[in-house]
Amino acid sequence: MAPFWRSPKASVALMFVAALASGCGDAGPERAQPRLVLLYATCTMNKGYLSPYDEAVTFTPNLDAFAQESVVFRRHESESGQSGISFASIFSGTQADKHGVYTHPTSLPDDLYLITEAFADAGYEPFFWSGHPMAAYDLNYAQGVAPGNVFEPQKPSPRAKKLSFLQPNDAQFQRVLERLAADPDYKAFLLVDFTVTHGLYHKQQPLRAYAEFLESHPEASNGKSMDDLQRAWAAYESERFELQWDFPGVMQRTGMTEAQLAHFTDCLEVTYRADVARLDTMFGNTLDELRRVGVFDEALVAFTADHGETFCREGTLFKWTHGLQLAPEVLSVPWIVRSPLHAPLGLSPGSYDEVTRSIDVYPTLAGLCGISLAGRGVDGVDLSPALLGEAPHEPLVAWSHTTTIGPLHIDDFQSWGLASKYWGTQSPDRIWARSRHGDTVYKWRNVDGTTFGPQVFDLARDPVEANDLFDPSNPEHVERIEAVKAYRDRLIRGFDGRGKDAPSDARERLQGLGYVDGGDGGEDE
Repeated sequence: MAPFWRSPKASVALMFVAALASGCGDAGPERAQPRLVLLYATCTMNKGYLSPYDEAVTFTPNLDAFAQESVVFRRHESESGQSGISFASIFSGTQADKHGVYTHPTSLPDDLYLITEAFADAGYEPFFWSGHPMAAYDLNYAQGVAPGNVFEPQKPSPRAKKLSFLQPNDAQFQRVLERLAADPDYKAFLLVDFTVTHGLYHKQQPLRAYAEFLESHPEASNGKSMDDLQRAWAAYESERFELQWDFPGVMQRTGMTEAQLAHFTDCLEVTYRADVARLDTMFGNTLDELRRVGVFDEALVAFTADHGETFCREGTLFKWTHGLQLAPEVLSVPWIVRSPLHAPLGLSPGSYDEVTRSIDVYPTLAGLCGISLAGRGVDGVDLSPALLGEAPHEPLVAWSHTTTIGPLHIDDFQSWGLASKYWGTQSPDRIWARSRHGDTVYKWRNVDGTTFGPQVFDLARDPVEANDLFDPSNPEHVERIEAVKAYRDRLIRGFDGRGKDAPSDARERLQGLGYVDGGDGGEDE
């Protein structure tokens, strides 16, 4: 087996850990349990904008320092480019035909055994900072958490983002830390979902924060001024949905030149970088609080995301968005895990280079804590034996798919030329599907608005999927495309109209994230 740890020191440590682990068997009582487990799950995070995945990035120092003590998963894949689906995958360890989320917003069924329930049953007190309206507590995304341990977004003003996130000065967070510091037998599980990087990108933080980013990170600002950014924001905001869902039509109507488009695109990416820098600071401040009270070395911390984002590049149908296409930058997301380094079975820092999936996050964190999920209906794989040197890694196939257009979207989508061509109905027959084996991707997708067909790409040589390698005479290609089609058929059978009973405030939730017109959020000062 080829080694999957890149760090030479990690290889030596791994042999030592394996020696300690011999005879321990499956994850069980012998495995030391960290007293704090933090699953920090953010939304719309391109891993290519994080220094653990791109050494050229200079504006995520906290995540860089965290990664130096962690396992960085290099080929981690999301189930979907939509938040509700992907967070359901992370929290339940299952995919859409089981967790039931096909459209936004949809409640999770009661019979799932979620990560919050597993840790509650293992003696952890679970808490949920419910900051994403598509993966919220009232949609059943944190079963097993007492209502008093749920912290949801406030609605302070019409233009303020109706989202919340864990902040170091949060009173309940401080109470959890104080109890951990005072009671050596107390254990807590903290689940956090939120976004500060979702479009509209310029509505995520005060104006002054963008000016400060331009000043403090000239290397990432590409010479852009606040005037440049604000002019681009105005254009983006005025035609956001047309830019996303009918980009060719906008280009034809406006007569935008290639140079103007490049400038506009760069301004939006600089804005996104500033938002990522804010996310990095927030995450770093949270970890600093764990250090301040002396519990960081007893904590298992995981950083991940639901999906990434397309910007404006050749080869994508839809720009500045994430759903309804299977773009690699949307589906290949960050996952970084740090365990207590001093624990008997702690993880050695390094890189895990095999394919992993959203559904593996939950069973792996549970496995690292010695929590058994046998018979609980979780489909993801516990990777802890491979991470701890107790067993070889398992070659995994990552399955991903698009979704359908929900009833609150369909009228809008019929009015946008390109989107209507591909997504003009709510039929689940419109779903695209994909599998990833190592660096090879197999797709069954709508290729021209009407006809479905196969595609094959080699991400190692072609990371933006510009060169379709499908060869009908290649038996492996044919076999794996047939498997993707069978997976898609299973999704379609499982759809059965799910999502039709949307919550009464469904449109408000969609507006809060900018999925439909009428809500933009953000801060003005």
